[in-house]
Amino acid sequence: MAEVQPIDPGGRCLVVVGGPSRPGSATGVEQRRHHLIEGARRAMESVDVLVTVPLAPAEVSSMERTYRSRVVVLAEGSGRKRPATIRERAAAAVAPKRVARFDRRRLAASLPDGPRYRVVLVEAVEAFDAVVRWADARVVVDLDDLVSSMMLLELKLQSQEVARRRLPSGHERSAARPREALERSFLWLRRLTALSIELLRWRRWEHQVARAADLVLLSNEADRGSFSRRAPVAVVPNGYEWSGARVGQPRGGGTPTVAFWGLMAYRPNADGARWFAKEVLPVLRELAPHVSVKIIGKGAESLGLAETPGIDVVGFVDDLPAALQGVDVAIVPLRLAGGTRIKILEAWAWGLPVVSTTTGAHGLGVETGRELLLADDPRRFAEAIHRVLEDGALRQTLIDTASERVATMTWEDAEKALVAALRGVVASARADDG
Repeated sequence: MAEVQPIDPGGRCLVVVGGPSRPGSATGVEQRRHHLIEGARRAMESVDVLVTVPLAPAEVSSMERTYRSRVVVLAEGSGRKRPATIRERAAAAVAPKRVARFDRRRLAASLPDGPRYRVVLVEAVEAFDAVVRWADARVVVDLDDLVSSMMLLELKLQSQEVARRRLPSGHERSAARPREALERSFLWLRRLTALSIELLRWRRWEHQVARAADLVLLSNEADRGSFSRRAPVAVVPNGYEWSGARVGQPRGGGTPTVAFWGLMAYRPNADGARWFAKEVLPVLRELAPHVSVKIIGKGAESLGLAETPGIDVVGFVDDLPAALQGVDVAIVPLRLAGGTRIKILEAWAWGLPVVSTTTGAHGLGVETGRELLLADDPRRFAEAIHRVLEDGALRQTLIDTASERVATMTWEDAEKALVAALRGVVASARADDG
């Protein structure tokens, strides 16, 4: 990627990230994190990176070599102490748990030379409140995955599960095991109440962020509607770095194979894999009895699906395109999600037709039958996969249209969008400085 002249010569930038970063990562979170750092490097004269989770010295050195920047790991020592002042305690009481647990004193201890930055770009959202209090700088926050949107979907799913299982009627409560029935009801209600409270906390916090930040970054236009028109929002889309790999091929006479991949420790992926195995696969095996399903990604072994007929739990692989050789359809059976799914862009670039839920394809602006097939009901999802397996013309149409679309969605474009967004922030800072 070509170097460009920094838009703010002499300007320093701090990028606060929630984990390690490296080029060519297999996870979408790390891919976006990498390109946020690279975009900041293109925009500013000097960039420091603060990582909010523990890293081994070798990981720190690797990041410093990659980004030619100072990399600092959040200081230990003060831990997650209770907020010291009444104001801090009040703020922590209404903040999302993940945000409330972040100790801002660790931030100051990590950078003892002080907040001498023109811009602070926050990818680790739990650190945002601490950064705003600490930094005398313009603060930009990346809300790639809107947590409140994901939690709202989860609340709806949990409510549907309660309705499906049905709280016990008066007759059932007076039956043989009334205490157990009431205990189950209480547990479900407590779970829904806790989820509702945390959802309200996240919504309130996200709107506070929109008011406090100098700029909010989103990954797609669809999420812009979650904020006030007055909120300073810029879209920095997710992208795909073309590697030349093509794994899609015309359907032969072998075993029909579909694949789902991702970090299976990530709750939306784990939920999607289990939902597919429980609800969709039995229907799919009625339509295509010999179908094989590959579950690929770190943590796949912990899903408890290894004994499910028709499922091949592959787990972590170093070379994902190689693991997808012979796969006929990529599936994205997500019921919980925010932002946009980079795995769909990967499948498009690799020449694999995609069947996804509407939630899984959120933010991509797709139409079913054009770049992919969409289905949310288990039977319709299974039927969509079967259509792609059986209809060669449909399969080729999806592959061709998606290939054209993904060619316009590169990480180079994403970095340019970030540079443009930072240009506006820097211009505003200069104007205020006189």
